[in-house]
Amino acid sequence: MEACNGSAPGRKDVGVAGAPFLLSRLTLRQSRRMLAPSPPGAREMTLAELESVLAGRLGLGSEETSRVVRAALSLVAERLAAGEDVKLQGFGRFCVRDRPARRRKDPRDGRELEVPARRGAVFRPSRLLREALNRSSEDR
Repeated sequence: MEACNGSAPGRKDVGVAGAPFLLSRLTLRQSRRMLAPSPPGAREMTLAELESVLAGRLGLGSEETSRVVRAALSLVAERLAAGEDVKLQGFGRFCVRDRPARRRKDPRDGRELEVPARRGAVFRPSRLLREALNRSSEDR
């Protein structure tokens, strides 16, 4: 699988059995994207639903499953915060991407603003996941 951030020479990949990372802070643009209406017929799984399904599949109690899921999510988030990529075999890779500083115009008054450099997280699905998604979309 290819790296997310073309130039990642000292970056370690960390294999972790878990799930997507937790978002701690959202920019206005990110929150707008998350609040954008989903396409018709789209469905999202909540954290509570994930925990409930896993509890049923694994035969564990809901509290125990909740602790395991939240610990896995926290571990992925910690590794990303430390600048490490997290690779989940057969699922995908969560990567840290450095975004350079840039200038933009304020849409309200047209002033030029400096947007500072920052880091963001990116998910790159594995080949197996992409194939599974494309297979399921062809069946519709």
